[in-house]
Amino acid sequence: AALELSGGGQLHVGNLATSRDFTDVRDVAAAYVELLASGRRGHTYNVCSGATRSARELIEELLGLVGASIEVIEDPSLRRPTDTARVRASNAKLYADTGFKPSIPISVTLADTLDYWRQQLAGESGTD
Repeated sequence: AALELSGGGQLHVGNLATSRDFTDVRDVAAAYVELLASGRRGHTYNVCSGATRSARELIEELLGLVGASIEVIEDPSLRRPTDTARVRASNAKLYADTGFKPSIPISVTLADTLDYWRQQLAGESGTD
């Protein structure tokens, strides 16, 4: 959002090949409510989407939402030596016990997050 506001530029990132199971925080909060109501006491649950997306996919989707030219540069100094290549969890037990499934697509999460930061930066620059 800051690069968009300034008209574009370079974004230095770490390893874009890693994949993670991303879940919108609003879905996570809703899952917690369901677990309080229907979860089994003493059991452990994975609150997750059950799908993985690479950092590269997320960056590409965000760049598609931005109204400026941004060059993404993978910077080896930003790589974490202990970074796990792929993290994915199963939400089967959560669904079986509560019927809960995430409902907010990652595209909505990304768009809403970008909009939030656009609003924050607009407030800082006094263009609100």
